[in-house]
Amino acid sequence: AANAVDNRSWTRWVCEPADADPWLEIELGKSLTAARLVLTHARTTRAENEGPNPRPTRVELWLQNEKTARVVELDPDPRARTVLVLDPPMKLARLKLRIVAVTDGTLGSAAFGFSEIELMEPEKKKGAKER
Repeated sequence: AANAVDNRSWTRWVCEPADADPWLEIELGKSLTAARLVLTHARTTRAENEGPNPRPTRVELWLQNEKTARVVELDPDPRARTVLVLDPPMKLARLKLRIVAVTDGTLGSAAFGFSEIELMEPEKKKGAKER
C-alpha cells in the first residue's frame, strides 16, 4: 500500500488479479487534518496490446475508527481523479479502503488499484499566518 501514498504518480498499488476482495489499510505516523480525499486510478491509459484497462468504480471507505463504511463512487474515466470532500475537515491517522466494483474487469480476475491516495489539508484563509 505504500506505493499509493508515496507522492509519486508513476508508482501504484494494485491488487493481485485473483483477489476477489481487494482492500488496503493506511496508518500514518501522526494525525493530520484533511478536507479532501483524492483517489487516482493506477492506470490512466490502456497499454498497447494489453487489452482492457480495469479500474475501481466503487469503494467502501472507513476513516479513522468509523464503524460504518462510506460508499464512494469513483469517476470511471481513467484520467480523472475522484475527490471526496470532508465537511467538516477531520483529523485522520488511519483509513481503510475496499474495492467493491470495477469497470473493464472483474473482481477476482484482474489487477487494478490506485497510483495515489491523497489527503488534502484545508486551504488557508487569506490573511492567515503560517506557524
